[in-house]
Amino acid sequence: MDYRKINSHVILLLIVSIVGLAITMVGRLIVLEKGVDTGTANLTFVIILGVCVVAYLIILATLSHVIVPWIMKKLPNKQKTASTITDDNVSNETTFNGTRCNQKEKILEQSIEEIRKDAERCHIEKQNAKINLFIEYLKK
Repeated sequence: MDYRKINSHVILLLIVSIVGLAITMVGRLIVLEKGVDTGTANLTFVIILGVCVVAYLIILATLSHVIVPWIMKKLPNKQKTASTITDDNVSNETTFNGTRCNQKEKILEQSIEEIRKDAERCHIEKQNAKINLFIEYLKK
């Protein structure tokens, strides 16, 4: 885990902690103004802080296990799949200005195949670089 990066969960937790402490301090000050001793005010502080933590955990559990999955089911699926060109969905009878486009189809299929091969080659090169780096690390 990289401790130099601040995660959004950490920011949320800090905000909730600060708000909870502010609520508990206000509660403690109200109890002190009523004329109660310091020990009881500190106990009130701890009780209110515990209630805030329990409320936060209940809200978090409710949101993450009930509401968010319900919302995700209601939203339309926006993932679009890339359509691939195959022999089934490309007709050989496609015409362009009265001539067949077989040559263009072959060029398109070849370019797609070249792009795929280039991507695979780049992926293999990256994996080999990682393996070589690991081997060098082991030697040291």
